[in-house]
Amino acid sequence: MEHTEHFTAFLNEIYRNAESGISAINALLPKTNDDRLSKDLQNQLHDLRAIEAEAVRKLKNCGEAPKGQPLMARMGMRMGIEMNTAMNRSSSRLAELMIKGNNMGIIDLNRAINRYSAANANAGDLANRLLTSEQAALNTFKSYL
Repeated sequence: MEHTEHFTAFLNEIYRNAESGISAINALLPKTNDDRLSKDLQNQLHDLRAIEAEAVRKLKNCGEAPKGQPLMARMGMRMGIEMNTAMNRSSSRLAELMIKGNNMGIIDLNRAINRYSAANANAGDLANRLLTSEQAALNTFKSYL
């Protein structure tokens, strides 16, 4: 894989990670009546949208279109959220789901950082921004447990 391919593959990993978080938050937001939790979800949503938009911009600059999550993965996540909130929509439960999602995002992102270590520093900076956002959100959502 040449350097440009590493760069675009890395950007797509960042894009998919942000996209997944955005989808999860959009699925959880209507389920909460807790104004504080709603604000915290919206804060992370704002960060993820900015990172996703930057990944898209960088991909387009390379002549690439972003490659999102496969349909089955998106459907699986949505069904998982529905099942996990069917009986319990408490702030604690929603925060627990966000903690699990952020943990998965952090793991996937660290895997991508290690895999594409030779990629352009600009993608690494964006990945680190996403990593920082997910870690901060994880700590925020712990306060709801």
